[in-house]
Amino acid sequence: MIKRIFDLIFIILFSPLIISLFFLTLVFCFIFNKKNIFFLQYRGGFKGKKIRIIKFRTMENDTKKVSSFNNFLRKTRLDEIPQFLNVLIGDLSIVGPRPLHYEYKEIYSSEQIKRFNVKPGLTGLAQIQNSYEMSWSEQFKIDVWYTNNHNIFLDLKIIIKTLLIIIKSIKKREIRDKEKFDGTN
Repeated sequence: MIKRIFDLIFIILFSPLIISLFFLTLVFCFIFNKKNIFFLQYRGGFKGKKIRIIKFRTMENDTKKVSSFNNFLRKTRLDEIPQFLNVLIGDLSIVGPRPLHYEYKEIYSSEQIKRFNVKPGLTGLAQIQNSYEMSWSEQFKIDVWYTNNHNIFLDLKIIIKTLLIIIKSIKKREIRDKEKFDGTN
């Protein structure tokens, strides 16, 4: 309950910034991407519930290529701004384990599935520790640790660290996707 109240207060306090960034990004997406502006996908949510997340599309459907503009959206995480709608309706939290593909639910171990004990988040403890560079098992250990130890102060620390990472990442050239989880890595 405290986490939900925190999420709603966060959205209310930062709504002018969130709304401005949303519409600015939307306009640029129309200019650079022209069509198929949004990306919808099912992910695993709280207690294993199937949730549908929304993001700005950054990858071309047929070629899987990422343009310079879309790479910028990914690096700055502007592609994730529509997910504040998911937070508003209660499917996501600001902080929690990242929502992964729903089909992964079938291959989690009994320990890994504990990540569903909290709502997934826009950012999380594994993300601020560079989850793209760690193995899936390392990421899941961090996610499960978070589910057992989360509190408002840890969430604030994660939010601040996320903002610092975004600012720092603007200088980097590209962001790469993590390999698909197959239950063994």
